[in-house]
Amino acid sequence: MKEKGKIIQLRKSEGINPKKEPLTVSKLKELMGNKEMSDDEAQEIIFAIEALANIIVQFQLEQELLEKENSEHNIKQAA
Repeated sequence: MKEKGKIIQLRKSEGINPKKEPLTVSKLKELMGNKEMSDDEAQEIIFAIEALANIIVQFQLEQELLEKENSEHNIKQAA
């Protein structure tokens, strides 16, 4: 039988983690409402979240750099 994932309702970003505390195994279990999840499984999820966040940040930085380079190239062509 296939389990359905639980949808977590997000609040305004300043309300999710105003103190900028790191995500812990116990906090993840609380947020997911799954106290029976093993610590190893929770830690794997945390690593996956951190990896995804790093990929997104790196991608965004690369996009901003490309936009800046394109903008500078267009300015030089216009001059």
